[in-house]
Amino acid sequence: MRRGILSAICVLAIAAAAVPVAAQAEPGDPPYLPITDLLPPLTGAGGQDSGIPCANGSPLCVHHTLHRMHRMLRRDGCDHKGLFLANYIVVTNAYNKIAHTPDGKHHSHYFDDPAWLAREDAMFAKQYFTVRRRWSKPSQRDRVAPAWALSLQAADDHSMTGLGDLILGISAHVNNDMPFMLAATGLRDANGRSHKRDHDRFNRNLSDSFDDVLEDVARRYDPLANVDVPGTELEKTAIYQLLALWREAVWRNAERLENARSNHEREQVAQSIQEYAVNQSRLVMPFFKASANAAAARDGYCNDQLAARGGRQ
Repeated sequence: MRRGILSAICVLAIAAAAVPVAAQAEPGDPPYLPITDLLPPLTGAGGQDSGIPCANGSPLCVHHTLHRMHRMLRRDGCDHKGLFLANYIVVTNAYNKIAHTPDGKHHSHYFDDPAWLAREDAMFAKQYFTVRRRWSKPSQRDRVAPAWALSLQAADDHSMTGLGDLILGISAHVNNDMPFMLAATGLRDANGRSHKRDHDRFNRNLSDSFDDVLEDVARRYDPLANVDVPGTELEKTAIYQLLALWREAVWRNAERLENARSNHEREQVAQSIQEYAVNQSRLVMPFFKASANAAAARDGYCNDQLAARGGRQ
């Protein structure tokens, strides 16, 4: 299994390609390598679209998002789709912790433009809720992007391991949804300064929270999802770096959307983004296939854990 995980990550990393640069890590954390921080933004990318949720960038917006996420997670129970959502909640809580003061009422000084991050968080979650709503209605499933259809169908079929469901969900939400979210919320502030510095800074937040993600998934859904061999952090570090590479590709794709010179060109860029996202997911799927027995064991484990918590997610 360990060789399979590393092989999958290597395949995806080769597809995304970057130059590693070492950075200092907190004691006990896997090293974070800021391999995308040195890559500058392109000029010319535009500002925010109209109709973005959390338009005023309030720090309180994240509480509404988390409330909706927890409500959906309770409905999911041990549905395999809930595994990605549980990860999403952990990451959103980690963002909330660093982006806001302890009372949650004000922005902290962690990001250069915290109001933009608040709008980004709200828009990103809106995309996810829309996908889940459409998937729940068979007549609307043809409106779900291919990467999401692949992920959600695999969850419904119980065909993937817990880690596979997690990575497929992350791939769909990051590679497919995020470029459109970034292009909509704007790649520059009102003074023309790029938001890429904050985008890259968020990578460190993802890195620091991913231990919690895997531990939460292993505790509640699939004990095999916490992948590292004791005494090593190789797999987790590799996954962190893969996410950073994906997020770099996301930024470049958002720039392509913003810099499109016509609706036709923008549609071509959008189609290429969807194709890239689903191809990234297809690359990883063979490494995380689950047998029927493994899927049944995972479901039994999840139901036992859920019962031990009194049915509370």
